[in-house]
Amino acid sequence: MTYLIGQILVCLILALLLGAVFGWWLRSSAARTREAFLQEDLRVANGRLADTEGEYRRAKARLEEAEAERAQVSQRCITLEKATAEQMDELDNCRAEIIELNNSLTGKEQRITVIEKESRYWQKQAPLLQSEIGKLQDTIADLEKTQAASEGRMPLLETEIRDYEAKLEQIQEQYNALQREHADLTVAAQGKDKKIRSAELLLASQTSKTDSALQAKENLQRELDALRARPAPVAQASEAPGNSAELEHQKRTIEDLRAALQECEQARAQAQSASSVQQPVPQQVEIEIPDDDGIATESKLFTERPLRVDNLKRIKGIGPKLETMLNDLGIYQFEQIAMFTLKDLNWVDDNLTAFKGRARRDNWVAQAAGLQ
Repeated sequence: MTYLIGQILVCLILALLLGAVFGWWLRSSAARTREAFLQEDLRVANGRLADTEGEYRRAKARLEEAEAERAQVSQRCITLEKATAEQMDELDNCRAEIIELNNSLTGKEQRITVIEKESRYWQKQAPLLQSEIGKLQDTIADLEKTQAASEGRMPLLETEIRDYEAKLEQIQEQYNALQREHADLTVAAQGKDKKIRSAELLLASQTSKTDSALQAKENLQRELDALRARPAPVAQASEAPGNSAELEHQKRTIEDLRAALQECEQARAQAQSASSVQQPVPQQVEIEIPDDDGIATESKLFTERPLRVDNLKRIKGIGPKLETMLNDLGIYQFEQIAMFTLKDLNWVDDNLTAFKGRARRDNWVAQAAGLQ
């Protein structure tokens, strides 16, 4: 029994030794295989490292080129920014000029409307004048009938007729002067703004003279009505010599007066059409800006966009970008800018560093006061 146990132990020991040797051999074989694989991986890694170093050198060269190009691009960007700033200033000036031209056009349209109203007024007055002339002709016809039955009144009537003729000649001279003034007005309306203002003064003078002529005509009509209302004396057998010639002269004077009135209306229409060609541009009103009104600037600003938003670009010196910046600050209406004090303008300069001094230089307060 002991012998068997000893044999079994010897077999076990031999089995252990054989297992250890066989395991060592397997492990050595796996290690050699692993070493071969590692050698191959090392060779591949060395190749990749060489390629990476080449790419690194090439990338470094490209980086240097890119740095040089970036410097050049930066320089060009600075140049373009300066050019863009200059172009933006020019664009703002152009927009300001467009606004001034639009304001001038609006003034001209308003002046044309006023002149059209005056023209319609005088067109309505022309039939009244013609009616007055017809009444004078009827009066002269009545005088012709009265003359046949009032020879005794002829000396007095002749005196009154001479006075009437003298008044008619004065009226004729006034209308002739008005016609010459209209001709001068037509020529002056084609010149500069100074001549346009002179034309307006002449037009006002013409209106005053026309009113004076109408007043003189009304006075003359009253005198003729008073003459007709007088009792007629007993008719004489014969007529005074030269009476018919006086009446014919009166008829010719009336016809001349009618022609003068028509020429006056034509000259007035020409003068009005010529004066509407060009109107003087209204001058900007200078206002005094107070230092401080005791109200905080922030209280004058809108925290939200209001319902009524004015076109701030109508103010000279404000472009689209600056208008957006003002809206961001809470400035939307001309009324706000017109109420600014020197303290408020300083606040605007502090918040618009890129456009500092623009509000004072372009006189925003005065412009906004004229636009609100």
